[in-house]
Amino acid sequence: MNPSLSAQVSSLIQKQPATTGELLLRFSEKKRANELPEKAQTDIRMVETALRLTLIPALGGPQPLGDRATAREVEAANRFLFEIPLKALRDARSRQEAYFEAIEAPGQFRRRHRCSLNKILEMAEGEGWLSEQPSRESQPSTDLKKKAVPFHKHRLSDRTGAEVYTLGKLKETKEGVEIVLRDLKAKDAEGKAVVTEGLPLSTINQDLHRELNELFHFLRDGLQEELRVVSVLNCLKEVCRQLGRLLGRGLTLTDLRLSHLVRLIKLQFPIPNKGTDKDAFYEILYQKWVTEEEAKQEAKKLVKFVERDLKSRGAKGFGEAKQQLHPGTKATYITAWIGLAKFVFREETDATEYNDFSDIPSVRALRRLQGKFVKQAKQADRVFDRALKSIPWADFLNCVEDLRCQSLVRFNDAGETLSEVEKAMRLQKFVLLSLFSLIPPLRQRTFRELQVGRTLFKGMLSEQGFVPVERMSNPEDARWYICLSPADYKTGKAYGSWHGEIPDFRYADGSSFYDYLAEWLDNGRQWLNPVHPFVFSQQRGNPFSGQSLGHLVKETLYDLTGVSVPPQALRNMFVTHVKRTGAPDVICEAYALAMQHSRRMQNDTYNDQLKAEKLAPAFAEALKVVTDCLSAKSCP
Repeated sequence: MNPSLSAQVSSLIQKQPATTGELLLRFSEKKRANELPEKAQTDIRMVETALRLTLIPALGGPQPLGDRATAREVEAANRFLFEIPLKALRDARSRQEAYFEAIEAPGQFRRRHRCSLNKILEMAEGEGWLSEQPSRESQPSTDLKKKAVPFHKHRLSDRTGAEVYTLGKLKETKEGVEIVLRDLKAKDAEGKAVVTEGLPLSTINQDLHRELNELFHFLRDGLQEELRVVSVLNCLKEVCRQLGRLLGRGLTLTDLRLSHLVRLIKLQFPIPNKGTDKDAFYEILYQKWVTEEEAKQEAKKLVKFVERDLKSRGAKGFGEAKQQLHPGTKATYITAWIGLAKFVFREETDATEYNDFSDIPSVRALRRLQGKFVKQAKQADRVFDRALKSIPWADFLNCVEDLRCQSLVRFNDAGETLSEVEKAMRLQKFVLLSLFSLIPPLRQRTFRELQVGRTLFKGMLSEQGFVPVERMSNPEDARWYICLSPADYKTGKAYGSWHGEIPDFRYADGSSFYDYLAEWLDNGRQWLNPVHPFVFSQQRGNPFSGQSLGHLVKETLYDLTGVSVPPQALRNMFVTHVKRTGAPDVICEAYALAMQHSRRMQNDTYNDQLKAEKLAPAFAEALKVVTDCLSAKSCP
C-alpha cells in the first residue's frame, strides 16, 4: 500500500469502514495481529493483487496495461479503492465472475483471485458490514475450532489448478498396471467419437497397454538401481500425461504408442564376418555413423520438447499471477523421461562397454538437462516459506492431546450421539498423530504401510533377538516395536534394518498410549470395514495413499490451529525444535539415525532455524570469552 495511507489506519480502527480502501486497511491490521508475519504479508499481498487485477477493472477503475503493474498504476489503483463505497462489495463476487468471462481468464487465474477476494469479503460479512448481503453459510464444526476459510479452500501454493492431460487413472494390478480412461473426447480414424469414460485402456489400445506394462516391469526390475514401486508409478503417470497431450495433436487413441514420445533409432549393428569385403565393412561403419548422428539430432529435439513442456506447465495465469515450476520439480519430471528413454533404447545400449545407458544420446542429453535443474534447485528459493505450513513443536504436542480428549467424547455439539464410524475416525487421528510425536517423526510412508506382524510387532527385543508376546513368560511386559527391512523405507539401502520401540506414554488421567492403540486395533478399526491389512484406513475402508494421508493430517491440524501442516513438515518441526533447545551432538546424531537420514540432511534440509538463530551462540560464546579474560582487569 501507499505509505501515505498508513497514517489513516489508527483513525479507522474504532469505526466501520466506509470504503473498500478502509476495509483493506482493517483486513491488513487484523492479519498482522493474528498471524505469523510471513503468512500475514502473503495474504495481504494476494488480496491487494486480486482487488487490483479483477475487482477494480470490473468496477470501471484503472487496470495495468502490461504484465506487471508499474508504481504509478499501483498508486492509481490504491486511490480508486478509497472511492469504492463498501456497499459496492455486496455484489463483488458476481462482478468478478463477469470480468473473468469478459477477459476469458484461465481457470488458474480465476481460482487464485476468487479465493483471495473471498478472504476480505468473508471478514466483512463476518463483522456484519455487508448486512444487506446474506452471509455465506459455513459448515458447522463439532468440537474443532471454527475457521473463516474452510480447509478445502485453503491454499499456500497457486499451482493446484494445472491443466490435466493424462489418459486416465493409473492402477496397479497383479500383472502390472492398467489405465482406466477418463473422458478424452477421442475420435477414431473415421472421425467418429469414441466413448472412453471408465473403460480400461486394454479394451481400446492393446499395444499401448502392453508397452506400458513392459515399461512398468522394466523400471521396477530391469535397471541397475532398483526403483520403488511408488517411484515407478510416478514415472508412468508422467508418461500417461504426455500421451494424453498427444491426443490434441492429431493422433487418435488407437494410434498412440510410446514411440511417439521417444523415437527409437537402431544403434547396434551385426559384427561383419571375416569374409566380408572392405566395401561392405565400410558401409556398415558408415551406417553406424549416420544412425549415431541421427540419434544425436533426435536427442536435441527431445530436449527441446521437454523444455517447452516444462515451460508451459510453469506459465499459469497472467500478469502478476505468473509462476514458474521450481527447478527441483522440473528435475523430478525429467526422471520419467530418462526412464522412458532407457526403455525405448534397452536393446541398443552396449552394457559391456558403457554404464547405465551412457552411450545413448537421448539419455545423456536428458541427464544434462536434469543436472542443470538440480544445480538450480540448490540455489532457488522455496515456492513458499516453510513457516506458512509449520507450527512450533510444543503446539503440535498440544494438538495431539486435544485429539486424545476428542476421542473420549461421545456426543457432538448438538448433544447427538456420535456414530461408531465417527468415533473410530477420531481415535485413528489421535493414534496416528501420536506415533508422529512419541518417536522421532518417520516418513509418512512408514505409518501408511504399518502392518501388524510385518512392520508392527508386540513383544520384547533383547540381545538374543525379538521374542513375540505369545512366547513371553510375562506378556504384560510386552512392548510395541516398528521393525523395518531395507525395502520398507526410503533410505533402507544406506541404513539397513531398522527397529524402534514405541513408548507407552502415561497421560494425566492414568491412561496410556498402549490402551488407545489396543482399542484402535481391536475395536475402532473394524468400524471402517478395511479391505486391506494396514493399521490405518480411510473412512470407506480403502488403504491410505500418500495424498489421502497427507490430506487427513493437514485437515486435522488446520482445524485445530488454522495452519495446514503436511506430514513431511513434522520432521522439519521436530529437528528445528531439537536444534533450538541446544541438544548436544551425540543426541542429534541419534536423532538423525532414528529418522533415517544423515547429519548433513538434518542440518541442511530439516533444520528451519533462521541464520540469525544459528549465529547467535557463536556471538554469545565470543562475548563470554572476552568477559572471562578481561572482566577482572583494569588499567593501572
